[in-house]
Amino acid sequence: MQFENNSLFFSHLGMRITGVGSADKGRQRSWFDEKKFRTLNCYAAVYLAGGSGFMESAAGRKIYVEKGSCMFLFPGVPHRYGPEKNQSWHEYWFLFDGFIFDEYVKTRVLDPSRPVISHVLPEKLLKKWRQLALLAGKHPPDLPLITAGFREIFFSILSPLRRDSLKEKNSDLAERIISEMEKHIADSAFNFRRFSVNQQYSYSWLRKLFKKYTGSSPEKFMQRLKIREAKKKLLYSADRIKEISAELGFTDQYYFSRLFRKIEGFSPRQYRHSYAEWK
Repeated sequence: MQFENNSLFFSHLGMRITGVGSADKGRQRSWFDEKKFRTLNCYAAVYLAGGSGFMESAAGRKIYVEKGSCMFLFPGVPHRYGPEKNQSWHEYWFLFDGFIFDEYVKTRVLDPSRPVISHVLPEKLLKKWRQLALLAGKHPPDLPLITAGFREIFFSILSPLRRDSLKEKNSDLAERIISEMEKHIADSAFNFRRFSVNQQYSYSWLRKLFKKYTGSSPEKFMQRLKIREAKKKLLYSADRIKEISAELGFTDQYYFSRLFRKIEGFSPRQYRHSYAEWK
């Protein structure tokens, strides 16, 4: 059911729903091959609750779709979709637009070249989708309820992408912290709290993220970076152990030697001599 939604409130919200419904496509001969391409002036999400077929877009290749596939259609991008020969399917759909979705396209959360997301929705959300279609048939349609329901369903469909995106973002952040630590390898310590403040992250949240990614606290990880660098210097330079200790920010050579033994199982001197004997 399509309907008018000229509300400035939803335009300013960046999320304007203009249609919601469901449809059954019965067994038809070569339905997909005979269907012509069409172009929308808004976004659409078409979720396949049963059956199988194909989806093809001018921005990408022909894609096989089945139960649990959600096809995203983009403004101005020709497309076609439907059941394969002698197949039927049941679909649910939304029509929508707004700057939120434009931003998702810019950041490639939604990508016209990858228009299908596979994520099986629970029955309770399909039931809600059917209820929203009924609300759309009222005059006037209940726009706040339809929008709230759409948000819940839409973000559930996107949840696999959002988890992957968040995981990648957190991984990049942890790698950035490690890179910053390596730049400060000669300092007596890495000021993790100052880094979190400068990057505008919660100190406790950032510590948890870093430990989850590396398996170590920032302090212990920094110690291991220093010992790793010390091993290189012990093997490939003629610097004395006292000099190496100072170069890596240790003010106490004996503390450095104890830490080295704790992590490596050898003293710095033993480590250097064992390599010389091996050569």
